[in-house]
Amino acid sequence: MDKIPIFIVNLKKDTEKKKHMQQLCRQYSLECKFINATYGKELDDVELGKVYNKKRALKELGRELTYGEIGCALSHKKIYQKIVNENIENAIIFEDDIIFDNSIHELLGSLKNFPIDWECTLLCYYRIYPTLKRYCTNLRDRVPVSKHLKIVRFIDLMHSTAAYAINFKGAKKLLNELESGIYKPIDHYTGDEKHVNLYGVYPKIIDIDPTIGLNSSIATERNEIRSEMGQPGTKSSTDTKSNGFHSLLKKIGLYEKLKKINEFRYRVAYYLNNLGKCLTKPKKYQ
Repeated sequence: MDKIPIFIVNLKKDTEKKKHMQQLCRQYSLECKFINATYGKELDDVELGKVYNKKRALKELGRELTYGEIGCALSHKKIYQKIVNENIENAIIFEDDIIFDNSIHELLGSLKNFPIDWECTLLCYYRIYPTLKRYCTNLRDRVPVSKHLKIVRFIDLMHSTAAYAINFKGAKKLLNELESGIYKPIDHYTGDEKHVNLYGVYPKIIDIDPTIGLNSSIATERNEIRSEMGQPGTKSSTDTKSNGFHSLLKKIGLYEKLKKINEFRYRVAYYLNNLGKCLTKPKKYQ
């Protein structure tokens, strides 16, 4: 079996993350190529004007993109261009804050069994409500590709570009989408089947490393933009009252119980609202 190239997105300044990924790749005997990520804050106005569609971002996303989001999209775009230029059949893309185990080899050996129409397959994914992650895949058209892994379709937009497989056709599609100007975070492209024939590996075999993945500059920048626009994410008097109420519940020992009840309600409501999507046979990809 020909080796499938593995590309890792890494900012030059993030030396600790690079060391983390080098150690992880050595541990599981993976040959990986590091791609120098674009640092969004280093882009000048002329460069931003060429790659970023601010007007469309405000219209469709409801806010501006952060420098980090633009840089992240350009970093992934750089890999898509490499795949197209070098006529690479299949590739794996990692960001530098992930963890995985030996099941990565089972995944690499299973690509030959992927559906013939696949273009992008997420290896790590999540929804806006983490507690609902069990209910994000369609219950039909689950295709076994190895002893422990299946290929599934999603019922709505998925987040995360932490780890995914992509082929030549998928890279070319996403490259064309980004050429017209970036107007949303890159995972809104890779996680939306409107842009690419999208699948996911179930169960997901890669996750964010909790020791390094939570220190995200992109998340900080997003909150700053929301704050400037007066959107949720900034503290208000309502937040203060809510925090006081939560403190009271903790003191009397009810907080965790009510939290579990609310999480259960969310899961039931989500499942009932999306039961049709879960059971309906997905549309066939072109």
